Amino acid sequence: MFRLIFISFTIFATSTNFAFCSSERWFGKCPGEMVDLGVLDGTSSARGAEAKVHGPGYLEIPPGVAIDYSYKQTSGNFAGGSANPVMTIEDMPAGVYMEAYGNGNAGGGCIGWSVSAPVFEFSPEGKPAYKIVLYCHSGSSASCIGWPVTCAVSAHLCVKGGGGLPPPRGPDTGRLAPGRPSAR
Repeated sequence: MFRLIFISFTIFATSTNFAFCSSERWFGKCPGEMVDLGVLDGTSSARGAEAKVHGPGYLEIPPGVAIDYSYKQTSGNFAGGSANPVMTIEDMPAGVYMEAYGNGNAGGGCIGWSVSAPVFEFSPEGKPAYKIVLYCHSGSSASCIGWPVTCAVSAHLCVKGGGGLPPPRGPDTGRLAPGRPSAR
């Protein structure tokens, strides 16, 4: 049932990986007629030390997709376990739907996870994308680091298609994505 297509890279010396995978892992399909941009995954394992993931990932907007900025997500869970949320539903950009998941309810309260609000940016390859910062930790107290532990966090992103203008196709266009007052 697990079908993974991933590219991973090490962020820290403690087996920390980000992966792009199919949306079948933990999530259902995008609601309605939304366009599935994919899933960002982050995991980290450590023994005798705190396992941590902290870094951004990008989900690119396919060419030709025009986002309908009239859609607004009204609820969601963006943190769990011992991590504090870094966003609220008010931070979710128009036209975007996100589901997030982590293993923060495991580990006796030591493990926590959170995700940031998606921010429109150009990916390192210069393509329009939404950047999401994934975070998870295993805890640093003696009671939390006495055994092998893994923290995990995922974010599934969808956009409402059928809007007016598509986002700009390159950083040299001089335009921002519709609905974005400034670049970040």
